[in-house]
Amino acid sequence: MISVVIPSYNRRDCVLALLADVYAQEGADFEVIVVDDRSPDDSVEAIRREFPQVTLLVNEKNGGPAVTRNRGIRAAKGNIIVGLDSDVTVPDRHVLANVAKRFKAHPTVTGLAFRLYKPDGKSEDTPRWWHPVPIDQYADKSFLTSYFSGTAYAFRREELIQAGMYPEILYMHYEEVELAFRILDK
Repeated sequence: MISVVIPSYNRRDCVLALLADVYAQEGADFEVIVVDDRSPDDSVEAIRREFPQVTLLVNEKNGGPAVTRNRGIRAAKGNIIVGLDSDVTVPDRHVLANVAKRFKAHPTVTGLAFRLYKPDGKSEDTPRWWHPVPIDQYADKSFLTSYFSGTAYAFRREELIQAGMYPEILYMHYEEVELAFRILDK
């Protein structure tokens, strides 16, 4: 089973649109966990009203993305975690089915980084500010992308747990980069 983990903060309309996209997925067994990071808007009430089937967790205090993502991962029942930030859309109705197929076909694959697209259709795969790591440092690893983003990804749950999950000391930004390095260094 896939566990879709969505951290959210103050993005009512975005998270509702994303949930509609996720529940339109076909051909995959999945659960959806939304962790609200103490939003001041009415996100929590709207999710409860429009998507009562969601496992909705609300942080007692605002903890930032790493804390929020980790809480969702800990609550997940699936062996594959798909993390989606609340402001993304998933127009392809077979994304989760394709994720499940990839992991089944490639049992040694630890994770997948989703290709991100801007509204104009251009790939957002490699940010200009990214500092490349010498590939020979990880010569025994397979890469299908040059960039991992916490915005949209899939990992085997046990790999995330073994790596220690997201570093909660980093409130926001680069927590996914730090996690990716720990997973690669295993």
